[in-house]
Amino acid sequence: HPNAFGYSISENNFSKIKDYAETQLKDYNFHENEYPVNLIAYSYEEKLLPFIQDIGQHENIWGSCNPEPKLCIKNLALNSSNVVICGTKRDTIKVTDNGIVYMFFNSKDLIAEYEQKGSLILDIVGTAKLNHFRGIVTPQILVNNYSPCNSNPFTF
Repeated sequence: HPNAFGYSISENNFSKIKDYAETQLKDYNFHENEYPVNLIAYSYEEKLLPFIQDIGQHENIWGSCNPEPKLCIKNLALNSSNVVICGTKRDTIKVTDNGIVYMFFNSKDLIAEYEQKGSLILDIVGTAKLNHFRGIVTPQILVNNYSPCNSNPFTF
């Protein structure tokens, strides 16, 4: 149809491109950024904070027969008002957003990218916890992986 975008391959060249793809992609792991998640939510959703608090209160029930829930949080903004770079090696990012703390451990590459750009928007995958420190309970997400928005999104 008009203004459609695409490619066509003649039938007699199909086997050539198939052989080429199988050779070039034989070692590629197509499932590398694939995560089974139990919840997909946006960082600004009001339901997120009570949901994380509820999961965190039940941390003693997760185990081999009852795996800990994985969460995907979309559009988490990192900026100068909510980011703290910490750790003795300065390799941890602590992001506070809407009452939730997101912890990115061993994240020197992310820190370098953040410092270069000054702000980022990420989709993250992580687990919900409650951090108990000096009598204060803080809902938090321990980030397992992240993807800059509008780049290579995760497959869920």
